[in-house]
Amino acid sequence: MSSLASGFYERSFVQARCTAYAVIGTMLALSMVAPIHYACGGSGSACIGCGFRTALSHLTRLDLPAAVASNVLVVPALLIAAIAVADLAAIIVRRT
Repeated sequence: MSSLASGFYERSFVQARCTAYAVIGTMLALSMVAPIHYACGGSGSACIGCGFRTALSHLTRLDLPAAVASNVLVVPALLIAAIAVADLAAIIVRRT
């Protein structure tokens, strides 16, 4: 095993990644339950995050076309979430 791979699974680095995943997941869950409304800087123009909550809502119903129509940034968010899930699965497998 290379030193890079062994460093990737050092206990402190694994704990830091798991903590980051937990914080991000909690923030997403809370944003769906208690949404915060932004004024997009008061300019009236749409910001980069506009429609993201709606996109997440469409994703919970497995409606990917509507989610992408609401906010195209849901695609990279899905990819990042898939990588995080794969990383968590690898951590679990390595511990057993």
